[in-house]
Amino acid sequence: MRIIDKNKDYYDYLAHQPDSDDGVTFDRRGSIPLRSEDFFNILSEHVKHHEYYRRYWWLWKEEPSKYNKFFAVRAGVKLFLIGLKLEIDETDFRNCILKSYKMEFIKTFEDFNYRGKILDIVSVDHSDLLITAINKKKFENIKLPELVIKNMGLPDGFYILKNIGIPSIIPPEQIYYGMETYLFSLKNDQNCESRGLTDSEKIINHGFDKKTSFRNM
Repeated sequence: MRIIDKNKDYYDYLAHQPDSDDGVTFDRRGSIPLRSEDFFNILSEHVKHHEYYRRYWWLWKEEPSKYNKFFAVRAGVKLFLIGLKLEIDETDFRNCILKSYKMEFIKTFEDFNYRGKILDIVSVDHSDLLITAINKKKFENIKLPELVIKNMGLPDGFYILKNIGIPSIIPPEQIYYGMETYLFSLKNDQNCESRGLTDSEKIINHGFDKKTSFRNM
């Protein structure tokens, strides 16, 4: 998979490996280099509006949850579910303040029928089914169709992930090949061709060599 973008991310080097196939192109131009403070500010807004999990009630017993917020990274056919441990100052509950956070990888889902944004960061609702499965460590009970996926509140676009802690929990191969597999599934769908490519880039995207193809005879 070729990647077109002036910004660099932690999985980009795989485009230059011998097993990389130039038959598809990810046009990532205009990508947004997220900083750790950007992600912290987004989470602070969620905390401010109480969009996090506080306590889990079951049979009238108060049970702490391992995570109080969830989000996911979408990379083509793969969705990586991540749990967040938020340290929150609730002294004034109407004005809660996020002090710090830690993220932990939970589970990878694969959906080869997915059609949508190739690279994204989304919020995942803290449903009772999700909380119960995690508290009981029954990750096999977490099903992709049951996840309630929402907008994270980030600017629209493709995000550079390397500065927000993602490289420490998701291997670069998982991100790269999830997107490459997705693009190959769309290769024959003319309606899904990458937008904004030049004619030369489109020629390359369809597997032709612009130096030797379409010469005047």
